[in-house]
Amino acid sequence: MFKCFQWFFHIFYIQPTLIETTDPKNKLICEEIFGPVVTVYVYDDKKYDETVD
Repeated sequence: MFKCFQWFFHIFYIQPTLIETTDPKNKLICEEIFGPVVTVYVYDDKKYDETVD
Protein backbone atom coordinates (compact mmCIF):
# COMPACT_ATOMS: atom_id res chain seq x y z
CA MET A 1 0.00 0.00 0.00
CA PHE A 2 1.17 3.52 -0.49
CA LYS A 3 0.94 6.65 1.59
CA CYS A 4 -2.47 8.23 1.09
CA PHE A 5 -2.87 10.15 4.36
CA GLN A 6 -1.18 13.37 5.37
CA TRP A 7 -1.62 16.36 7.61
CA PHE A 8 -2.53 19.45 5.63
CA PHE A 9 -2.71 22.76 7.51
CA HIS A 10 -3.45 20.87 10.76
CA ILE A 11 -6.36 19.02 9.13
CA PHE A 12 -6.30 15.28 8.42
CA TYR A 13 -6.39 14.99 4.63
CA ILE A 14 -6.86 11.90 2.46
CA GLN A 15 -5.22 12.25 -0.93
CA PRO A 16 -7.15 10.91 -3.95
CA THR A 17 -6.32 7.21 -4.07
CA LEU A 18 -6.70 4.51 -6.74
CA ILE A 19 -6.65 0.87 -5.61
CA GLU A 20 -6.41 -2.04 -8.06
CA THR A 21 -7.79 -5.49 -7.24
CA THR A 22 -8.35 -8.74 -9.11
CA ASP A 23 -10.94 -10.00 -6.61
CA PRO A 24 -14.54 -8.96 -7.40
CA LYS A 25 -15.52 -9.77 -3.78
CA ASN A 26 -12.85 -7.46 -2.33
CA LYS A 27 -14.06 -5.60 0.76
CA LEU A 28 -13.17 -2.26 -0.84
CA ILE A 29 -15.56 -2.98 -3.74
CA CYS A 30 -18.41 -4.38 -1.63
CA GLU A 31 -18.48 -1.71 1.08
CA GLU A 32 -18.96 2.02 0.88
CA ILE A 33 -15.83 4.15 1.28
CA PHE A 34 -16.08 7.76 2.37
CA GLY A 35 -13.30 9.74 0.75
CA PRO A 36 -11.60 10.27 -2.57
CA VAL A 37 -10.92 6.55 -3.06
CA VAL A 38 -11.69 4.48 -6.17
CA THR A 39 -11.29 0.70 -6.32
CA VAL A 40 -10.77 -0.72 -9.81
CA TYR A 41 -11.49 -4.37 -10.58
CA VAL A 42 -9.19 -5.73 -13.28
CA TYR A 43 -10.49 -8.75 -15.19
CA ASP A 44 -9.24 -10.94 -18.02
CA ASP A 45 -10.63 -9.87 -21.42
CA LYS A 46 -11.47 -13.50 -22.18
CA LYS A 47 -13.82 -13.56 -19.17
CA TYR A 48 -15.78 -10.42 -20.11
CA ASP A 49 -19.20 -12.14 -20.30
CA GLU A 50 -18.64 -13.93 -17.00
CA THR A 51 -17.50 -10.70 -15.35
CA VAL A 52 -20.55 -8.73 -16.53
CA ASP A 53 -22.93 -11.39 -15.15
